[in-house]
Amino acid sequence: MAGTVLGTGSGVEKWTTEMHRLLEHLQEFPGTTWQERWESAGLNERGRRAEHIYTVRAKSIKSTMNTSAGHAFAMGLIQPSLLAFRAYRFSPYLRWFRNVAKDPVLEEFCERTLSLNVSRQSIRRAQFDVIVPLTVFGIDIADLTPEGLLYYATESRKYGVTAGEAGGDGCFAATQAWPILSDMGHFPASTPRTLRAAVVKGQRPVAELVDKHKIRNQGVRDLLIHYISRRSVEVDYSILQALVTNLVRLFWKVIEDFNPDQADLRLSPEAVTHWKESLLVRPDGKPRLHVEGPFLMVRALYLDLHTWAVAEPERWAQWVAPCPIRDEDLRWFHVRRRRVQERMANRTRERQPLLPILCQQVTDQWHWQRHCWRAPVRSSSASTSPSTGPSGSASPRSRMPTARTQRPRRSGR
Repeated sequence: MAGTVLGTGSGVEKWTTEMHRLLEHLQEFPGTTWQERWESAGLNERGRRAEHIYTVRAKSIKSTMNTSAGHAFAMGLIQPSLLAFRAYRFSPYLRWFRNVAKDPVLEEFCERTLSLNVSRQSIRRAQFDVIVPLTVFGIDIADLTPEGLLYYATESRKYGVTAGEAGGDGCFAATQAWPILSDMGHFPASTPRTLRAAVVKGQRPVAELVDKHKIRNQGVRDLLIHYISRRSVEVDYSILQALVTNLVRLFWKVIEDFNPDQADLRLSPEAVTHWKESLLVRPDGKPRLHVEGPFLMVRALYLDLHTWAVAEPERWAQWVAPCPIRDEDLRWFHVRRRRVQERMANRTRERQPLLPILCQQVTDQWHWQRHCWRAPVRSSSASTSPSTGPSGSASPRSRMPTARTQRPRRSGR
């Protein structure tokens, strides 16, 4: 296998020696396998490369250590994490991996990428976006599922390691590779043809929204699904999501965490007190400014059950219980609403003095760009150069930034 990935000729002996050097250094760390030693060395963390376990300062030796790590990845000797793999810059890694895999399906995929009407760099990126998940997941292309490729694409976007994109651009990986795999019949027929369609799920059913919070009691789960489904007829999707958040996550999930044996809506005073106190603080430790939302929706739940039980007792009567929201809980509702309006007005007063400055800045910028585009370009034979005015200073047009000058340089993959 070493000859397969390292090639043939005099270079094989050199890279075999360097591979032995890497493995000798890994032997200093605890573990029974190379993978365990790799992780014990901390090389599966973001920004850590194989050169970091080599204390000698020689850059050439450190570079060969990194290259040896790439050879180990291609051979499947070590399975790096996504963040660890993206810390390296392996130009020939596609060739290394394909030489080892010799997978006809992978070769067919690479052949199909050549027919894309895009640049050579984009073609390499499409191939890269399939080979990377095969490397970090430790699988063959036959085992690459839509869920696996989607996970790779979203994780690359989450951590800003999408190939060919600047960090923080928010771009998904594998956008070119996904439709090719779909056209090859590699994905099931029900799979969306594009990655974008797979990411955007649209509106989800009520049962899926509720089950996301993993309620223990099946009876209460069914009650909340039926109740929210009935309310969904008269509200839009954003309010439907608010109902799920307030009734499931901020109300019943808190009650279940406090009392896992709670089987109905008849709550003890201790459970009610715990729930109301938990609403005052958000998960990040900051105070919750709008507690009236959960209060009003929980109160509506109890009152609706009382009303509906009269018309349909066989369905709703068993869930009728005293409402945990008292009148004194909502007595200061109008005061809190006034405080919200005061904060909004205060932000407006703080920004109002800056409005003339903003308007002046926009106007000056508009006049400047208008002057730049209308300024005549002098010929090279004139007494003044195209980039200077009569006084020798740079002309406005020469100093005007363009899309090309503003675009950050990107390192090759």
